[in-house]
Amino acid sequence: MAFLASSQAASRASAGAVAGSILLGSFFGFFPGCLASPYAAVDPILTTFWLDSVAEAMSLQTMLQLVPQKIPGFYGFPVLTLGLAVAALHRAAPPAGETSALGLSKGEG
Repeated sequence: MAFLASSQAASRASAGAVAGSILLGSFFGFFPGCLASPYAAVDPILTTFWLDSVAEAMSLQTMLQLVPQKIPGFYGFPVLTLGLAVAALHRAAPPAGETSALGLSKGEG
């Protein structure tokens, strides 16, 4: 019976992967501009004199070098929120007959 549960989980995971691949492929096929850089059309002079000093447009590595005091404000709260969400998900009781929040069936045996 445990083999059946793992087989169902594998088939669910593969079906999800196939569906996700089809959705992503069709999305990027219809909207190829989403793969480009959001600042690709900005004039290089504007990038040099203005955009390079905007904290929201900097990479984490650049922020570490130039404005490390802004890192907790930009990255601390999202990381804290993700940690709290994972903790809440871990503490939540799964529904009857389920073993995880993903809805995988419990294997008996």
